[in-house]
Amino acid sequence: MVSFRYPLRSTYYLFALSIFFTLILNFPFFSKIFAYLWGLPATHWLFFLAIPLVVLAFFYCLLSLLLIPIIDRWLMALLVLCSAIVSWMTISYGIVFDHTMIDNFAQTDTAEAKTYVSWASFSYVMIFGVIPAFFVSRAQIRYWPTKREILNRGATMALALLVFGGLAGIFYKDFAATGRNNLHVHQYLVPSQLIYSVGKYIYLAFRGSGEPFINLAGDVYHEAHEGKPLAFVLVLGETARAQNFSWNGYGRKTNAYTKAQGFFTMGSVSSCGTATAVSVPCMFSFLDQRHFSRYAAENQSNLLDVIQKSGVDVLWIDNNGGCKNVCNRVQHQEISTDRDHLLCDGDYCYDEILLTHLQARLDRPVTRDTLIVLHMIGSHGPSYYRRYPEKFRKFTPDCAREDIQNCSQDAIVNTYDNTIVYSDYVLAQAARLLQDKLPGAPTGLLYISDHGESLGENGLYLHGMPMRFAPSEQHTVPELMWFSAEFKTQFTVDDSCLARLSRRAGHSQDELSHTVLGLLHVSLASYSADLDALRLCHS
Repeated sequence: MVSFRYPLRSTYYLFALSIFFTLILNFPFFSKIFAYLWGLPATHWLFFLAIPLVVLAFFYCLLSLLLIPIIDRWLMALLVLCSAIVSWMTISYGIVFDHTMIDNFAQTDTAEAKTYVSWASFSYVMIFGVIPAFFVSRAQIRYWPTKREILNRGATMALALLVFGGLAGIFYKDFAATGRNNLHVHQYLVPSQLIYSVGKYIYLAFRGSGEPFINLAGDVYHEAHEGKPLAFVLVLGETARAQNFSWNGYGRKTNAYTKAQGFFTMGSVSSCGTATAVSVPCMFSFLDQRHFSRYAAENQSNLLDVIQKSGVDVLWIDNNGGCKNVCNRVQHQEISTDRDHLLCDGDYCYDEILLTHLQARLDRPVTRDTLIVLHMIGSHGPSYYRRYPEKFRKFTPDCAREDIQNCSQDAIVNTYDNTIVYSDYVLAQAARLLQDKLPGAPTGLLYISDHGESLGENGLYLHGMPMRFAPSEQHTVPELMWFSAEFKTQFTVDDSCLARLSRRAGHSQDELSHTVLGLLHVSLASYSADLDALRLCHS
């Protein structure tokens, strides 16, 4: 068997890799920087040359620190392959790979991962990732004797730093101005951003390990009430943005079903994060967005824990690949995507499957106050067209493909709006089930999405941008509610007060845990009346 190997001095190996990363895999970075510079009245042409030289010098120093015998070529091959994947995702969807995006990918299931695979993505990763990684891994790196290698590497790094510092000094004003006006563009650089993000993800993952669990339910108390047990449904939406809800002034009729069913709206609500892995644990915790950390949240009681401890039955029914550890300590059901079911295709199920499971629960006696959480797949992208049945294909033409960036924006919006219409139908049907299955009982429903979505605005798609510079489309979500006549009567719910809430700005997901505690009449030391959005509208 012929073994393809070729000798290469370590210095040349590092230089070749630095050029490859700079000129091939960092197209997203340079496209953003150069687009900005082209828009300026006057930029010296030498500055255009200085930027890639500075990046090249930086990568040479970075890779020099990572090139260690034994793991050298395998580590570099892995960096090339992973950087090619990151580069493709950034080019296609405008995604920034910070540690939260690493977290998202770590929790992605097979069905979701397959939606990102296409001939275009396969070809890109093969040409710019797999093939270069093969050549990188087959190099026979020749090192000098240890002392000479250290001196040689130190000298070349010093030369690279001299180039870096010299150009930064000569074009200081240009670099300073460009940096101030593009504060986050460095996060598009690979492999530096990838290395940093993975390191931060690992650090945060192990930072809180071994610390004792904080029990917040020690003083929890559920207030008794007369009459039949209360049944409340909390519907957790996926990727629904407030801008596309007709409840919030959107020009299309995307919420006809919930309006006909007598829902109320809380207007536009600020989400805790721009990804499920952040927003879901955050909104079910008693930590606000400013102080939230997923690792701290997982180390203390959440909303479901304290409600269950109070004596209320809790059930989580999931159609979206998991609860992000929120439901670990309560009863939960993961819906099977088996093709045998008419609502499922082997990878996903339409959200009407949640109604089937909700009905099965309501067909059994509700003997005490009950909270049921329905986790929707909602408007999960990029395969929006797989989120609704044909009869809900209201807006056309739609985009029946995963690589949505190759569809027109009108088609993408049409497809997305169809998912909103279908979700609206499911919500209305859930409220109707409560009404029909539990006549005379106080019942209610609250719907809130985890985060929003970009649909091509400013070249961005999907979600997951870091909150500090994410567009509003990714962190402004809808919130709806419905209450039965019996709930309104028994707990003196004021309809006019609820209607006024939609006109009040400043609602956020920080309010969810406290609002649900208030609605279920569960008292707790961690409860904050200021964060109970409905406290003035019911007794």
